[in-house]
Amino acid sequence: MTTNSIRKTALSILSIFCVLIASAQNITLNGVVRYANGEPIIGASIVEKARPTNGTVSDIDGNFTLQAPEGSIIQISYIGCETKELPAKNPMEVVLEENSVM
Repeated sequence: MTTNSIRKTALSILSIFCVLIASAQNITLNGVVRYANGEPIIGASIVEKARPTNGTVSDIDGNFTLQAPEGSIIQISYIGCETKELPAKNPMEVVLEENSVM
């Protein structure tokens, strides 16, 4: 191999590596979780589906903040409500429907 071809190969590998790092950048998600009637849900669980250890809960006003990769799937759940899965975006306005199964 010539020095030029080694440099081109190394540059190609470095470029691919940089693209992979850039695509895994976290964003700060801000959102609110409410019932269908507009009341906030206190203590709803908000987690990144691919990494369930990356999560938070909604506060007294239903608000939450979470760091997650852009484009990841966010799972929102609360006891007695249907779980929702939404793509990570800002702002996240989540309405949970009551679970009718008894």
